[in-house]
Amino acid sequence: MPYPVPNATHFVELLQNVNASYTNNLFGMFILFAVFMIAFISLKNYPAETGFTTSAFLTTLAAIFLSIMELIAPEMVLIMTIITALSTLLLFRRGS
Repeated sequence: MPYPVPNATHFVELLQNVNASYTNNLFGMFILFAVFMIAFISLKNYPAETGFTTSAFLTTLAAIFLSIMELIAPEMVLIMTIITALSTLLLFRRGS
């Protein structure tokens, strides 16, 4: 058997095992990237600045949730919060 059999009794433990064993701790990052891209593409009817800011905010919420589940490092929540703050400042500066 090429991979160890996980002893996961909850869904969160299964996700943590997938994150550590199979994706080399990149599973949470893939989820964040997917959330950002799906949100950004679905907001195509709005200006790019508004879509980017909204996508960054939704990704920050997802990062908080994934950090609670211990799928990403807490530093990623800080990075996403900074990106959201900077994009919000850019959005307000342009007057949208």
